[in-house]
Amino acid sequence: MIAIGSDVEEGLIDIAARISGLLSAEEFLNEEFGVSLADLADYLRLHAAVMLAEIENRLNAEGVEKVYYFLNDAGTYYLATEEGSKPRVRPFGTVLL
Repeated sequence: MIAIGSDVEEGLIDIAARISGLLSAEEFLNEEFGVSLADLADYLRLHAAVMLAEIENRLNAEGVEKVYYFLNDAGTYYLATEEGSKPRVRPFGTVLL
């Protein structure tokens, strides 16, 4: 038996209210748009994936653009290495098409 006013009773009442809210939402979706909560969840999953891919593409494009402008502005740059115990410095330039 569940004691009146117990945490378990309050939890069950909360769950019942949530289920009732979901049923009302499902009825609304069915009546107004002819879709179920499962249909809506599938739609949101699909569009969330598309939106995340678009954001990722834009971030990648911005990164490529930053590298392009950095290398374009750099002109000639130099790479310093060591050959044996002697330092070597070589000029580099990047042609961006």
